[in-house]
Amino acid sequence: MSNLCQAVALTLHLVSAHTDPTQNNINPGAGLQCFLNVHTSIGAGVYYNSQRRVSTYANVTATAPIGAGFRAGATIGGATGYDYGPIAPVAGLVLVAPPVSGWSVGLFAGPKTSRNAGVLHLTLTRGL
Repeated sequence: MSNLCQAVALTLHLVSAHTDPTQNNINPGAGLQCFLNVHTSIGAGVYYNSQRRVSTYANVTATAPIGAGFRAGATIGGATGYDYGPIAPVAGLVLVAPPVSGWSVGLFAGPKTSRNAGVLHLTLTRGL
């Protein structure tokens, strides 16, 4: 682990629910998160996107405790592999459940925009 990262975690990308029924909802992939502190992480990874292409991404996520071990916050970043540019902006809200057997369930909610369907995306994360 580098001096930059206080902790590192593996994130598994699973499935999504999009507001556009033509979008692909099976979005497997994996990424790594570097926790700069308990509230903030930077991440990067790869997944099979809603337009049925491979995407790479990078993001910054900030969360805060909201009670009962849950954390909520926001993420911003960019992803490749979409129709609307070489790097598509990604932003949304995140909710993370407390860990069970070392794994945390996460939910990303991205808004519907003029270029993109709204999405709820499910992840599993485990510290390394």
